[in-house]
Amino acid sequence: MRVAPNVVAGTLQVKSMQVYALIDPRVSHSFIAYRIVDKLHVLPSKLNMGVTVGTPLGECIDIDNVYRGVKLYIEGL
Repeated sequence: MRVAPNVVAGTLQVKSMQVYALIDPRVSHSFIAYRIVDKLHVLPSKLNMGVTVGTPLGECIDIDNVYRGVKLYIEGL
């Protein structure tokens, strides 16, 4: 996979799962794939206002859920 020069690609730990992640320090929001969310067993909260996100493949996805309290570990921290 080709990644933009300002984006970091690597593996992170979300709860007890190792996941592949792309980290862009310029963005204001973080997103997680539905197939990972299903394994977290965390109930979503609804956003006050939805967000439409454009993907690198040119698709637009409407987001209206937030998953709070999910621990993300980077290098064990």
